[in-house]
Amino acid sequence: MNSCAPGFARESSLEWPFVECSAACTCSLQCGNRVAQKGATYPIEVFRTCDGRGWAVRALRNIRKGAFIGEYTGELLCDAETARPERTDTYFFETRVVGMVVWEAQLEQLNHICIFATENIPKGKEITISYGQSWWDAKLPQFSCRCGHANCEYSEDRRKTELQRLAAEMAAELQARSASTVSSSSSDDSDEKRSV
Repeated sequence: MNSCAPGFARESSLEWPFVECSAACTCSLQCGNRVAQKGATYPIEVFRTCDGRGWAVRALRNIRKGAFIGEYTGELLCDAETARPERTDTYFFETRVVGMVVWEAQLEQLNHICIFATENIPKGKEITISYGQSWWDAKLPQFSCRCGHANCEYSEDRRKTELQRLAAEMAAELQARSASTVSSSSSDDSDEKRSV
């Protein structure tokens, strides 16, 4: 029986965020809340795509939904830091929660992004991830995602639809502002005529 608090990591759970047990817990090393600490257990392969998308990663065996695939570690940066013109890297991930609890200065408490399978991944299939809404908001006018997933929110078709929606919103806003300006200047003209 696992005595850990609800909300802790379970490989079968896709709830986010999750907290893993550490040396600060009374749990054993076999605790089910030590998923990422045990490392990746599914082999993956880096390969060059044949359709011009560049480098990618694929599963070398079937990966079940909810399985821990690996972790992405790197610097935690604020939005202003990622927008600095001298930064040449473009691989940023949106994080919704940044914070940590340090017990006994345990390094394993450092923030990182764990990557879990959100669906069953068959052997040989490319593994893709979403960079997050903020990343795509900045990149959407420049290019679209070519992952090919049926539910991708950033594909060419969805990109065109989103750009059309944004253009319509901007046009409606400009029209409303223009109407407001005309209405307010008409009101000023009426006031002048009454005072004559």
